[in-house]
Amino acid sequence: MAEEFDNDNSDNLQDLRDAAERGRLATGENSDLKREMAFLKAGIDTDSKIGGMLLKTYEGELDVEAIRAEAGAIPGFLTENQVVDVDETDTTSQENLDLQNLRDNMSTGDAPTGEQVNAQDLAMQEFSEAIKSGASRKDSAAAYFGTLLTEAANGNQSAIFDQAGWNAQIEQYD
Repeated sequence: MAEEFDNDNSDNLQDLRDAAERGRLATGENSDLKREMAFLKAGIDTDSKIGGMLLKTYEGELDVEAIRAEAGAIPGFLTENQVVDVDETDTTSQENLDLQNLRDNMSTGDAPTGEQVNAQDLAMQEFSEAIKSGASRKDSAAAYFGTLLTEAANGNQSAIFDQAGWNAQIEQYD
């Protein structure tokens, strides 16, 4: 009889552990969904490369103003074409997101100059300007990487790492 009692307790204990694990997973999912909802309410397109990176790395408060302020610290991120206006009662939000993605992928409207700006030089210029204006090294570095990532997302080839090209250059020195 004592053996039967021990088996029942171990089964109950395992059931409790399983329930606790499911609860932890559900809590994590809930937190992730709340976080993504806060970004969507702030008008950040989390499906874009930079929006997704901001979603993953943001550590501040989950209110609209704080999220927009952080996004505004990334040079060129909060242009008119990169903020998604989300109406909480809008039932066509997927259609709006599709249209926003289409606008993001279109030209910025600047006249082509025939030459593409070197993204690393542009990012370094942003870093230098931030340092000169009194920003911390951390904030200046964020400006550098924000510019570099924005240029990469916009297709600037000088901001995109090419492993094959790098390997070819290394072979010249072997």
